[in-house]
Amino acid sequence: MSGSSGAALIWQDVTLSARSRAVIASQQAQKTYYSGLKAWAERDYATARDLLEYANRQAPESQHVMFALALARQMTGDLSEAEILLSALLSECDFKEGWMLLSGLRLELQDVAGALAAAEH
Repeated sequence: MSGSSGAALIWQDVTLSARSRAVIASQQAQKTYYSGLKAWAERDYATARDLLEYANRQAPESQHVMFALALARQMTGDLSEAEILLSALLSECDFKEGWMLLSGLRLELQDVAGALAAAEH
């Protein structure tokens, strides 16, 4: 474990340029994201969520990570947090799959009016 933690902090090396640190951080976020997708494909939703939560902290602007994390939150039963994250994502970009997921989440949360509004968007 200590080997991975040292590698995880390389982006903090003050001798690196800001651009180099950003590239390294992006590469690490991508690795975490793909590990989360792998866990998802293996139906290990709790692990997928943990990895996607971490990827979201590493790359909070990534819409792909946000959408995958919303799905993982839904699959692990955290419907309210999935709805919050998805609503934030949909305020930045408009895509039908997101609105349909939001509608489904709101139905699961017993918000019929909100589900209809999302479905009609």
